[in-house]
Parts: sequence; structure tokens; C-alpha cells
Amino acid sequence: MITLTTAAWISLAVVTLVSILAMKGTVRLAAGKVDNGWDNAVAYVIASGVVVVGCAWVASMGWFFAFLVPLLAWTAQTIAIKQIYQVRLARAWLIGTLHTFVTSTIVGAIGLSIAFVAAYILYGKIISDPMFLIRLLLKLIGIELPF
Repeated sequence: MITLTTAAWISLAVVTLVSILAMKGTVRLAAGKVDNGWDNAVAYVIASGVVVVGCAWVASMGWFFAFLVPLLAWTAQTIAIKQIYQVRLARAWLIGTLHTFVTSTIVGAIGLSIAFVAAYILYGKIISDPMFLIRLLLKLIGIELPF
């Protein structure tokens, strides 16, 4: 049986791969004449990870700073695209917006497909044993029932 930690790592790998591929496609579409190498796409995804960690730290400082996180993330990622791909600010903003849309659409579709498959598999178990769903949900949040 797959553990939640393994599932989290698999999810991270899938999202990273989708993000890298989407970045290459987005740059090809929005800025055809810039260097569109794998190194640039990987560098942007790593920079996005660093921005996420930084934004999580800023958000933990309080409510006022939590409201600033979207603006900080958007600005940092636009600057990262501008520096990595050596494009103008407006083109960097366009690439970032398109990349966000494409990545979100693909990851959402993958997640929805996985949810449909899981629901189809679990449907028979839940109908035959309604307590199975409650035990499963409690196990996901770390509570084990004695029965």
C-alpha cells in the first residue's frame, strides 16, 4: 500500500514535470526567439520553489504579511522570468500568466482524473461498508480507530 509520504513525493514530481514542460511550451508560444533550453525551465521551477518557501515564511509572520504574499510571489516570479529568459518586463509578465494558466489547467485535470478513478475504486467499498469512508478520512488526518 502506498503511504501518504510517497504519494506526496509522487505528486511533487508530477507537478514539477508538468511545470517544466508547460514553461517550455509557454516560452515557445509567447517569446519564440529567446533561449528556451531545459536549463532555463528547470531554473525557473527551482526559483518558484524558493519563492514558495519564502512566501510561506512571510505568511507565518502575521495576517498583514499574509495579505502581501500574492503580490510578493507575483513580483518575484516575474523578475525571475525576466532574469532567466532575458526578456522585457511585459513579456515576462505574459509568460508568467500563461504558464500559470497552463500549469493550473493541466494539474487540475490530472487531479480530477485521479479523483474520479479513486472514487470509482472506493465506490464499491463505501457502499458495502459505510464506516470504511470514516476510517479512511480519520486515517488521513492521523487518527486511528481501535476497531
